[in-house]
Amino acid sequence: GAAPADHDATAAAAAAGAAPLAPLAALNEMHDVGMCALRLGCHFVVETLAHAKDKSLLPEWVRMLQMWLHRSPVACRWFLLQSEAAGWVRSLLLACTVSEMREKFAQLLLHAAAVLRPLELHLYPIAPLLPDTAPPVVVVTTSLSGSLEGTDEEEGEEEEPGMLDAGVRLAAHEDALAGGILTSPPKRARTDSSLPAPAASSSLAAAPQPELPAGLRLLGCLLDLLPEAPHHWRHFSHFFETALAMAQLGPEERGWMLRRRFASHLVDFYLADESPCVGLPAHLDEGRAAPRRARMGDKCTLPQLEHMVALLSLLARAAHRHEPVARTPLSLEGRLLHMAADEYQLLGHGALLRRLLKDGLHVAAICDLCEHLCYESRDATETALHVILSGIDTMDNEQLGPYLTTFCHVVDLADSLAAWRIDWALQRLLHVISNNMRYKQATISCMRALLSLCVLSSRPRRWMLHQRALWVKEWLLSGLSSQVRCTAEHFIKAILAAESQPSAAAAGAAAAGDTAVGAALPPPPAGLAAETGAAADFGLTGDAMATEVVTEMAVEPSGAAPELAVAEGGAGACSPALLSMYEHLVSHVVLRELRELPAAAAAGAQASKHPDDVPPPRLAPYFRLCAWCARRGAVSPSLRVEELQDLYALQDGHRFECDETKREMLSFWHAATRASFACVPPPPLVAPPPQALSAAFHRLLDSFVSLRPNERFLEYNRAFLPSFYGLLREMLDCPGGDDCLRVLVPHRNWEWAIKYVIVDTAEYVQLLQTPDQEPDPFAHTLRSLLRSSAGVNADWRLRTLGVALSSNKLLTNRANVLPLLVICMAGEEEVATACERGATAQLCACLDACGAALYEDARWETLLPIMALLAKCAGWLRHRTSDDARAEARRLTALGAWDVAATRDQVLHVLFLLLRPSLGLPPAQGSRPSPVPPPTLQAASFDVAGLLAAVDDSCAQTITSALLRNRARLAPAGPLQAALNALERASAASAASGRLAELEAVLEAAKLVGPLAGEEGGAPVGPAEEG
Repeated sequence: GAAPADHDATAAAAAAGAAPLAPLAALNEMHDVGMCALRLGCHFVVETLAHAKDKSLLPEWVRMLQMWLHRSPVACRWFLLQSEAAGWVRSLLLACTVSEMREKFAQLLLHAAAVLRPLELHLYPIAPLLPDTAPPVVVVTTSLSGSLEGTDEEEGEEEEPGMLDAGVRLAAHEDALAGGILTSPPKRARTDSSLPAPAASSSLAAAPQPELPAGLRLLGCLLDLLPEAPHHWRHFSHFFETALAMAQLGPEERGWMLRRRFASHLVDFYLADESPCVGLPAHLDEGRAAPRRARMGDKCTLPQLEHMVALLSLLARAAHRHEPVARTPLSLEGRLLHMAADEYQLLGHGALLRRLLKDGLHVAAICDLCEHLCYESRDATETALHVILSGIDTMDNEQLGPYLTTFCHVVDLADSLAAWRIDWALQRLLHVISNNMRYKQATISCMRALLSLCVLSSRPRRWMLHQRALWVKEWLLSGLSSQVRCTAEHFIKAILAAESQPSAAAAGAAAAGDTAVGAALPPPPAGLAAETGAAADFGLTGDAMATEVVTEMAVEPSGAAPELAVAEGGAGACSPALLSMYEHLVSHVVLRELRELPAAAAAGAQASKHPDDVPPPRLAPYFRLCAWCARRGAVSPSLRVEELQDLYALQDGHRFECDETKREMLSFWHAATRASFACVPPPPLVAPPPQALSAAFHRLLDSFVSLRPNERFLEYNRAFLPSFYGLLREMLDCPGGDDCLRVLVPHRNWEWAIKYVIVDTAEYVQLLQTPDQEPDPFAHTLRSLLRSSAGVNADWRLRTLGVALSSNKLLTNRANVLPLLVICMAGEEEVATACERGATAQLCACLDACGAALYEDARWETLLPIMALLAKCAGWLRHRTSDDARAEARRLTALGAWDVAATRDQVLHVLFLLLRPSLGLPPAQGSRPSPVPPPTLQAASFDVAGLLAAVDDSCAQTITSALLRNRARLAPAGPLQAALNALERASAASAASGRLAELEAVLEAAKLVGPLAGEEGGAPVGPAEEG
């Protein structure tokens, strides 16, 4: 069909203006083409297409009907009235089982109401209220149990201005319906639609009722269908979406809904038999109770009532509150509407809030409703928080989401009651958490919700920091599961970070929403005593809480040392909140409160018979948190070495493998020691008595450490060993560190660590760092300990050389063995011992295996120690001592044990590569430009070349031939050419001894020319020491 013509639309609009409230019978008498086409199309959609299996044409028909309705307000009125009279609203919006059909019909209803609304808007204030849908009697109480006291409408209360026309007054019973409590029996829900409706009273029947605007008739139809709605609870989505959309059209619709007590009807419908809306029994004389109403939902599915909850919230925020402050930040803009006092209290009834939170329907709307009710209201706040906390206390973890979200929104309200509300709510929440610590997941959910509140808002966060005695120990130390303790650790870190460096967004939000709060905090309930020294009130302004840092969090314990000043260039000053929390945490160590906890953990571990079971890390989160604070500059003047030593000895005495608590304890001890060095004067932790420091150092060295080569132990030790040896290194810098060094050098565990951590494996550390690697603090720590030990006496160096060379790991673990050899081969005796133990052969084998590759990659940091060590060996092997027979025998033995022929060719190849710039050797054809070694590496290469020439004739001949063949590329005059001439004559004479002497002279002279010469022709550069 075609849409009605424009002249038809104009005529229809004129008719609508002349008779805007024409009854349905009159509209059915209109026989113009447009109306006939519309009626035919609507009947086809409703009576034919709605029942067809194939609904592919439904969207097209709906678009066409919307176009017709858009052009004709009269058609819109007919459609709305016909939908009510013919039962289309019930059959297609509520009872229909096809979601697509319900959705399209709802679109038609809303479209027609929106088109017709401008023409009927002026009639809304004088629209009557139907007596057959009287609201139920409301019994309202204010107790925390959820019952509400009955309240009557105040006498003489005026209607909202503009809601009634000056010339039109409703009847007296309509005024009672608008706000007062009914004395007539209400119409209760009927489970059988066939039951006859109760007859109206004679007075009501006699009064003629004006015709309602079509939009309001639609709202009245929806309201009349509420008693039947529970039987169709699976189809609620579009039913209540239509009611919500009608309320969102404007304040006129919302005002009429408030006059009809729409909210009371919705609450009564939603709560059913639990509703606080109590009507007079229909058969009071017979003594029979009202029938039970149908239940909505089943075990697996809840009714789709999200739009109903949003409608309740919208109506509450559209009306003025019956509180001293009528408007809240969540109130709708514009003039506030009138809501009956008992209906307003009904929206905050405990039964309603309890059911809404339990069902978890539209949590955002629930939060808005609760915030609106609780704003500047102690009674509403106590009622809402009592319901919320009771749910948190009793519900399973899967159901806590709505309760915790609503709790955070209510507690974060910014009004004059903020301080009282935060103290009242958080103390009781902590009490609930304390009573339910055995429920792990629920406890963690509460902590995370509280964390989100504290991170975004400064007031709850500072309350938690002030009242830390109520929760820190119980959560972090006494938690019944490791997940709870780890969550507590994360909680404290997050709120301290937020307090130290609040984000711009959180600070801006707090500054914008906070108001001055000056109410004193009430005393805590029994069993929840406030922390000694905490602030007695919370009278900070919002701007101060958003931008300033609390200068004092807690009173220092009696007898504490004066405040420590952080030296310039140290760890840096940290926030007062961090310092206060750190001192509180450390107090558990100082007061020795932790001694029984490792024993409890040990008892639990002993109960397990499996040897590979990981011990419970009961104190790991605690020490990890303490270390986190110490790394941010927190220093405690009360922490002492003796207390840490006793606690560590207790934990280490259990000999747990992969003990996470011991690892984190050492990490904290290390971090606290490093932070203490930045303070002036130094605290007792880094300035203990020498005997205490030495005893603690010795106890650390006696620690139980398992170095099994499987992945579990490797992963554990990669985290444990850096803190362990880092702490030893820091203790050597304390006053009395020399005594600790004398304990370290002869200790057997230190010798084992060198063998199993450094020499035998590269899994933990690589002492030789390459430029492309990140700096490794552990490597720096071990190199420092090795140098300190090597400087004490030569016996340690000799023992360590034996460990390093006897394992024969130089080829596979050169990153660790090479630096160890450089440190230990400091004197002539160490070099002689190294040569006797085969150091020369191992170095040449290493050069044979990877020397060329290292040269091509310009890995001078690896080639330099190899050549430097070979040069040291060369100096000792070439030096004959005729006056010392024993030394000469050692030298000959070392030379005899060296199989030069096995590595000769490859070593010479590497030497010629390194000496190519000095000897003028041409690069290979087609090769890339050769990298130029540093001068110190070339100098060491000359010494190694002389050693090879001295111990092997074949090497001497090869080197001599190369020098003579390329003599033209060397310096044209000077000592080098003279030495070459002498070498040539000696070679012609075939005198091996003379040729060797002349060759050594050439090599020595070559150091002084070419790339090796200084800017002024200075002395040759010696072998490189360690960088």
